Amino acid sequence: MVNEILGYIHPLTKLLQTTNLDILTAYEEARNMRQVIANQREDKGSRLCFEKATALANSIGVVPAKRRVSVRQTYRANVTTESVEDHYRINLFYPFLDHITAQLDERFAKNNKPPILASYLVPSSLKYLTPAREDEMLRWYHEDLPDQDTARQEIERWRHKFEDGPLPSFALEVLQKHNLSFFPNIKCMLKIFLTLPVTTCACERSFSAMRRLKTWLRSTMSNDRLTGLAMMHVHQKVEVDRENILRRWDASGHRRIQLAFD
Repeated sequence: MVNEILGYIHPLTKLLQTTNLDILTAYEEARNMRQVIANQREDKGSRLCFEKATALANSIGVVPAKRRVSVRQTYRANVTTESVEDHYRINLFYPFLDHITAQLDERFAKNNKPPILASYLVPSSLKYLTPAREDEMLRWYHEDLPDQDTARQEIERWRHKFEDGPLPSFALEVLQKHNLSFFPNIKCMLKIFLTLPVTTCACERSFSAMRRLKTWLRSTMSNDRLTGLAMMHVHQKVEVDRENILRRWDASGHRRIQLAFD
């Protein structure tokens, strides 16, 4: 049963561990996953799980049986049923499904949705930005907007801007390829939307770097040096001008050694 149900969640768990996942995709995939798992109540999910478990039990000489029903049950569900299949369906399968759906509802609840409403500002999704969603989005981002009084007019101009021509599908693409000087509020909301973390995977890279750089035996290190080393360690693909660094280091005037550059 656990293997069958968690098989639906396995792709989502791998997706959530990636570092380039945007929060809107994660939210949509999680809600779709929740609906698929909830549908197992009406489908033949319990029958399939029971048949697989019975076949596995028969292969090792175990006969499926109901649990003993006590007069006063405290720590687990043990509803009286007529068949073994109904016993496991009611007492194990349904509670496990309810637990999974409850956890998905808690982690991806509807009240967590307002921050990602800025995704509807992406030109390819503008047609889904209803007046209700627009009001909720502006209420959420109100304190961060540079010009709150013109936000609605700015969104209207944003709609007309993309009435014709190709429509970008990603928020990062909009920021990189379009001049948003005339749309300061939209630029602010898209930037905040892009910085919303989905999981802690990106942060865990810095945690691992900290463990390698600052150990208990080498703990005398200033914050500036530690931060700089961690940034260089995490972003090793970024090319660094070594000569420029050495020139800045030598220009402090506190070095006894003089560096010679070609």
